Amino acid sequence: MYSRRSPVLTFGEGLVSVLPTGPVPIDEADTFKMVVGGAEVNFALVLANERVPVSWIGRVGDDAMGARVLDTLARSGVETRHAVRDSKRPTGLYLREWLLDGARRPYYYRSSAAGVGLCPEDWPGDAGPAALIHLTGITAALGVGPQAAIRRIRAWAAEHGVPVSFDPNYRSSLWSRDVARETMLPMLAGLDLLLLGDEEAQLLFGTDDPEEVFNSASQAGVRLCVLKCGARGAYIRDESGMLLHAPALPVRSVDPVGAGDAFNGGFVASWVKGQTLGEALEAGARYGARLVEMVGDALVATDAGQIDALSAG
Repeated sequence: MYSRRSPVLTFGEGLVSVLPTGPVPIDEADTFKMVVGGAEVNFALVLANERVPVSWIGRVGDDAMGARVLDTLARSGVETRHAVRDSKRPTGLYLREWLLDGARRPYYYRSSAAGVGLCPEDWPGDAGPAALIHLTGITAALGVGPQAAIRRIRAWAAEHGVPVSFDPNYRSSLWSRDVARETMLPMLAGLDLLLLGDEEAQLLFGTDDPEEVFNSASQAGVRLCVLKCGARGAYIRDESGMLLHAPALPVRSVDPVGAGDAFNGGFVASWVKGQTLGEALEAGARYGARLVEMVGDALVATDAGQIDALSAG
């Protein structure tokens, strides 16, 4: 499946996340820092850390924050030539806390941001050969245009024989549970890889029991399903029916935002390289664990040594 000429492609919005420099409530903070974010951006950065060719296709505003997103991706080794700079909408902004007791408050400023302008025309006809396309439910939650873009991408993938992975990535601030379920369930048909957390499993299938989840996913038309269960670890049932489990790694949790995206990136990077599903599951668990020990939404490697340390666990 994998070759240097066949990158992993991902499609979605780019955000800038603003958070206090220390573990204090937003209204008590004096200093803040900006980091890039967005589920697909976070995913792409892990692929780049693993030296897997990866291209992020999506929208940001034609503004300083959009430039920051694209510059961060490019410096990390993510291809961005198909990204759209939207001159009519700003880059989305996400203001949030990181508190040591686990409580946090998110504030999204994205209802009129570039992400809502995602449309079928944003998917390039010359995307070329690809090892895999990764999509998320966050894109679907942004509106009818982004949903139409997902349908276009799925049709393109089917036409070109490219596998598709999908993370429901449910966010209650974007849509209700009922609307999310009604919209996403039909998207599962024909998926090669479903990456979902236990809360999304409850949302879509009414259970987080691994065997029941995998049975439901199979009945919905999913080829492979990964279930991420936090402290319970992660599960997958291979094509022979064997249940595989990767235990959660011991961590000092600082900031869990983006951990699911990091898991997805670690799993997919291993999978497209041809490693076993068990190895891919362990790689995902390792990246998810590393991310929660760091402050920020995404894993941005600054040098080869950091990349090697993460890759080696």
